Amino acid sequence: MSGDRAGLGLHPLVLAIDECHELFQHKKHGRQAEELAVRLIKRGRKYGIILLLATQSPTKDSIPKEITRNVSCGVAFAVADHIANDGLLGAGRYRAGIRATELRMKTDRGTCVAVGITDEPWELVRTFYVTFEDGTDLVTPVIARAMAILAEHGRPVALTTAQENKQPAPADHLADIADVCAGEKRVRTQVVLARLIARNAGEYDGWTLRDLTAALAADGIVPVKSDGVMVVRADDLAAALADRKDREPGRDPAGSQGDLPDSPRPRTPSADQRKHRPGRQHHSQRNTLENPGKHGQETTQPDSLPGGANDS
Repeated sequence: MSGDRAGLGLHPLVLAIDECHELFQHKKHGRQAEELAVRLIKRGRKYGIILLLATQSPTKDSIPKEITRNVSCGVAFAVADHIANDGLLGAGRYRAGIRATELRMKTDRGTCVAVGITDEPWELVRTFYVTFEDGTDLVTPVIARAMAILAEHGRPVALTTAQENKQPAPADHLADIADVCAGEKRVRTQVVLARLIARNAGEYDGWTLRDLTAALAADGIVPVKSDGVMVVRADDLAAALADRKDREPGRDPAGSQGDLPDSPRPRTPSADQRKHRPGRQHHSQRNTLENPGKHGQETTQPDSLPGGANDS
C-alpha cells in the first residue's frame, strides 16, 4: 500500500481546536470555519487527517449541526443537561438512554461516555491526566517514546539541519529563557519549559522543571509563586542579563570612567615664578593630615611671626 511507503509522507495528521465554540460563533469567520470543518471531516479520513474539536460550551449554536452529523466519534464528560449531552454525542442520544448527565462531576472525574469508538452503541471510557506540573513531568517521556517509535519505523524527525563536522555553539540557557518568555511580565514555569523544548528540542528535550530551576539558579534567579503557580519574572531575567553583560571581560564596571591617564611629568618652574607679583599677597596653608585646621582660618607654625611667645 502507498501508505506504507515512508517517503510519501502519508502519516496521520491531527488538527486539534480547543474551545471551538469561539471559532464557530465568530461573527466574521464563523460561517467559513463551519464550511471548512465539514469539508475536512468528510474528506480528511481518506488522507489520514484527523480533526479534534473540544468545547466546554456544547450548545446548539456553539457546535453546528452539520458538524455533529458528520463526526464519527463523540466524547462527553459530565454535563448538566440533555442539550449539552446531544451536542457532544449527537442528536437523539439522550432519548436513547446514552447519557453523560448521569456522570458525577467529581467522583467520575476522568470518566466519559463515548460513541463511535467500537461496534457498541456507547462505551464508558476512563482517561488519565498526564501530569506536567512543578517537579513532575510525565509529558516529556511520552514525546520521547513517540519520537523513538517514529525512528524505528524509518520516519525519524529531523531536529536540526546543522552541517556535518560542525559543532553547534553551546546553548545560552538564560538568553533562550528570556526569548521564550517573549516580554511577558510573568510566565508559568511549565510554559517556559514547553516553549524551550519546542524552540530547541536537541538541547532541551528531556529537561524537567528541576533542570529549568537549576539553569535559572546559575544566574541567581529563583522562580516565585504568583496566583498559586510558580512563574519566571521578566524583571529578574532582564536584571540577570544586564548583570552578566556588566561582567563581560574588557567591560568597565557600572559607573567607571575607565583607567586614569598617567600623571604628566613635572615641569621645572620658570625663573619669574619666584618673583613677587605687585599687590598684596595672601599666603594660606591648606588643611592636611599634617596640618589640621578649620576651614577659612590661617594657620602658622610656632614662632613663625614677630612678636610671638618667644619674642622678647
